This record gives sequence, structure tokens and C-alpha cells, in this order.
Amino acid sequence: MAASGDGQAPEAHLLVLDGTQEGQRLMLRQTADIGRIVGNVVRLQDETVSAKHARLSFHGGQWWLEDLASRNGTDVNGVPVEQPLVVTYGDDIRFGQVRVRLQAGGIEGESSPEDRVETLPPAASVQA
Repeated sequence: MAASGDGQAPEAHLLVLDGTQEGQRLMLRQTADIGRIVGNVVRLQDETVSAKHARLSFHGGQWWLEDLASRNGTDVNGVPVEQPLVVTYGDDIRFGQVRVRLQAGGIEGESSPEDRVETLPPAASVQA
């Protein structure tokens, strides 16, 4: 999926660099809430990550990161995130004690979250 100016986000993912999810690649969406609980686009299962920790969003042709008043903070390349800021591919981001790297491209063999279609079994026929 290619980016079109201000519109659709390009395919991108976070590579988890440490912790129990080390090595996992987590797909991003146009707007991706990041946190510990179910319901976040990016779920990091670590006690140092807040329930709703941060948000990555693509607008203005750039990826923006904001900390959502997390308990243990968010850093980009070792610098604390105190207000929304632009991040680029290759940046190291720390949510609590979990480090990830923003990377371009999709994940081989994975469809983007928007492309996934849930298939339901056929409905049982109703006899009158």
C-alpha cells in the first residue's frame, strides 16, 4: 500500500527489540493506539506499559507519536516525548521498558489490519 500525500498511511510496523515479545513485528494503522490492554492496535504485554500508553498516527505525510500521560513514559532515541512529535523509520522508541523500532513496509505473509476480513460460518438454515 503506497502513501498518497496526506491521505492513506504507508505500510509500516514496529519491530519489538526486547521483552517477552522480542522479534515480533506489529502492524500499524493510520492511527494506532499502543498499550497493554486489549483494544489497542498495538498491544505490548509488559507491566511497565500503561493500559493506553501512546498513539502513533500518520498525517501531514509524516508519522506522529504522542504519549498519552503514561505512567512510565515514552522516549524516542533516548529523548522523552513531552508533546506530539514526528518520528521516522529507524527511530528507536521506548514505551515503559519495551523498546521498538519504527520500520517501513508490511510484514511478509501478513495483510494490513484494514485488509483483514473475518469469515463467518454460513448461517444455519431455518426450517418453518
